[in-house]
Amino acid sequence: MPHPDFDYLVISDLHLGGDLVQHARPWTAPALERPAPIDAELGSMLEAYAGEADRRRPWTLVLAGDAFDLVGMSIAPAPDAPDWEALEPEEREHGLGSRPEHAATKVRAIASRHRPLFERLARLVDAGHRIVVVHGNHDVELFWSAARRALIDALAAPLGNGREHRARVAAAVRFEPWFARFEDVLWVEHGHLYDATCRQPWPLLPVDPHRPRRIRWSLSDLLLRRVVRPIPRLSASGHDERGMLDFLRLTWRMGPGRAASAAARLLGVVVEALRGAMRDASHRLAAAHERRMLRLAARHRIAPGVLRALGSLWAPPADRSPTSLLRHVLVDRVLLGAGAGVAGAAMATMLPAAVAAPAIGAVGAVAAASVLVSGRKFAEERDVPGRMRRAATRIAGLVRTPIVAMGHTHRPLADRVGEGVTLFNTGTWAHDPDEPDLEPTRTHLLVRAGAQRVRAELCAWRPALRAAERLSVVEVAR
Repeated sequence: MPHPDFDYLVISDLHLGGDLVQHARPWTAPALERPAPIDAELGSMLEAYAGEADRRRPWTLVLAGDAFDLVGMSIAPAPDAPDWEALEPEEREHGLGSRPEHAATKVRAIASRHRPLFERLARLVDAGHRIVVVHGNHDVELFWSAARRALIDALAAPLGNGREHRARVAAAVRFEPWFARFEDVLWVEHGHLYDATCRQPWPLLPVDPHRPRRIRWSLSDLLLRRVVRPIPRLSASGHDERGMLDFLRLTWRMGPGRAASAAARLLGVVVEALRGAMRDASHRLAAAHERRMLRLAARHRIAPGVLRALGSLWAPPADRSPTSLLRHVLVDRVLLGAGAGVAGAAMATMLPAAVAAPAIGAVGAVAAASVLVSGRKFAEERDVPGRMRRAATRIAGLVRTPIVAMGHTHRPLADRVGEGVTLFNTGTWAHDPDEPDLEPTRTHLLVRAGAQRVRAELCAWRPALRAAERLSVVEVAR
């Protein structure tokens, strides 16, 4: 844990690398000729805060998940690269996957694309500040040590090639697979573990039990790689609010051909996810995951029982069973409707009219009730902000912290969730080229812990003014 004499700057959802999609979207290549806006915007904010830092209380910069869009990237080695033949068909079609060496290659590509920002981060470390990287669902591949080493190398490179530079960066950068806990004042996690479509069965060990050198893709990962990225103008924004019908509606506006392509891709994801749900062997990872939980509890000085209680707050994975999977892609309601229609037609043909009418009515009533029950359960499972609020309340009670910070939904907020407890969402810095009218919020959280009081400020950075606008201020006693 960091030394207590630090102030905290929390940002999330940068999605660096989210525009490196040229393998799936070759038409986006010209955009890479222009500088990435986030480099100047975020760089100016970091420079400003570094300039005003109290030397007795340097910053701990917390990247609260999805700082790097490793899942959303679509890049591939050249056909003459040494490992081209080792690529699986899925990786050749959709870009480098989740193997350790692939994750490291993607990190290096991000560092090359965002060189000015990495130089700014390197200067931050060189000035005595620290960085904590919390894994999100888009950068879960930081699980691999190869990816973490590549990130350390990229942050050290602007400082020089000497071993001492790399050692200094390695000492100042920490990776957290679930949460970061600071003193008794601040708890930070990304928030995707409360989103069923983004959750792996074992978050601290997110590997495929059948292929342990690959990450086990969540349902959201599969949809992003195989449906969203290959289809022009289809955006990943608003993933926590959109269902499969929304995606089909969007593609239909682009023409029947693309709609059919989207439907075929969606069907392929559903079939693969169903196959995976029926042959799920993730139980093999349970013991190893428990050992990681115990080590994490010891490192953060949290009782194992408390950490297990916190894990019980996670949403069950959407693909944990065929029934759950079909519910999350709305196929269960389609099947219920189709089944009721077939049954009704059969009854109308085979039964006397006097019997057929009430029988068809009963089948229709049962099907309608089933659809309503499934829809209600789906709505409950997709209430990610509600789950986050309930989790924040429980977290604050279990680990006794007044400030809980999350990201994931891209919607900034300061929400009082209990007596003396506030949940902050840090919004997003990501520019979505498929949603040009959707401006990033550029929001961030400042937490300063004094001897008697904790002050938390949710702010929005205004690049044109090179200044922060305070959106919400909370002060609580320690």
